[in-house]
Amino acid sequence: MNILTSHELSCVSDNMNCYKNHFDLLCVCRQCGIPPSHERRAPGRSQFDCWTGFLLLAAWLVSGASVLAVEHAAIHQDAERKLVTLADGQGQLVLRLNYDGRCVLDQVIVRGRQVAAESGVSDGMLVDGQWLTTRSGIPTPKVVVGKDTLAVKDIVFGKPGNEIRETWKFTVRPDRIVWRITRRYPIGASL
Repeated sequence: MNILTSHELSCVSDNMNCYKNHFDLLCVCRQCGIPPSHERRAPGRSQFDCWTGFLLLAAWLVSGASVLAVEHAAIHQDAERKLVTLADGQGQLVLRLNYDGRCVLDQVIVRGRQVAAESGVSDGMLVDGQWLTTRSGIPTPKVVVGKDTLAVKDIVFGKPGNEIRETWKFTVRPDRIVWRITRRYPIGASL
């Protein structure tokens, strides 16, 4: 008999929105009524107004003000190297999954800074005083990439006859990545 458990971890990045492409500022200038240089009617003052507006906008952005910018979450698979990179819509949280004979988040980057230990982030279970993990030595799991989801199926680890089976599902959102783990394990095992 197997026991089915489900755990959910929501990795949330900061709610700060910012431009990734500084050329987008030109569009903001146009929306505010500051014409680009080729549309200027009166030399002198309009050039001064455009630069003043641009500098004020730049100072406002540098001071930490939030600008509404729509960014799309991303999932990229490198099937040859057996790596999948996930990023939230703001680019504030990036996870990289290594599934080459293991199932480990070997990179966790929050606001541009690597925060995971060198060994990465994996799952495990203590059985009869021994830790069984997804860190290494497991059959390569199956990976299914969707538009904003990643499913890692057939994660199998543990002693033969008493294997632990998991499915990891990641859902990439504009401001977070949700990680859900579904586990099946023998009834005699303890968490």
